[in-house]
Amino acid sequence: MTLRQNLRQGYYDKETMDAAKLDIYRIKDRSQAEDQPVLNLAIVINWRYDEAYVLTEPNTQLQAADTLRIYWQDTVQQQQGYHEYIPGNKEKHYQFASQVYNSLQDKQQLYIMSPAGEKIPILARREEREAFRITMMDYYRLVDLY
Repeated sequence: MTLRQNLRQGYYDKETMDAAKLDIYRIKDRSQAEDQPVLNLAIVINWRYDEAYVLTEPNTQLQAADTLRIYWQDTVQQQQGYHEYIPGNKEKHYQFASQVYNSLQDKQQLYIMSPAGEKIPILARREEREAFRITMMDYYRLVDLY
């Protein structure tokens, strides 16, 4: 069974890049807002090699910085920290997406910092959190990590 047969394709918009032999899946329920910071994911299937990987897709509000830094805060455990992503290879995408996914699972509040030092919520709406969470769950299932 190939990877493409394991993905719930009906929940995703599909983009095919024939020359590269890639299918890119983006969950239909994702936010496409440009007036606020948005972090989405895409599942990429390389059908030439029967492999898959996850890509982080920040919107234009988040793409301006060299490093994407998400501040997380756990108000129950009184802990906080940062998840940092510097654009790079597919392993860096996966590590960052997994860290954010774990923060969502732990119900942590997530923010980006404005240049003025103001905390701006990210993945704050239930729909945005669910789109991110479901995409990661589907990716984990697709590659047998869950």
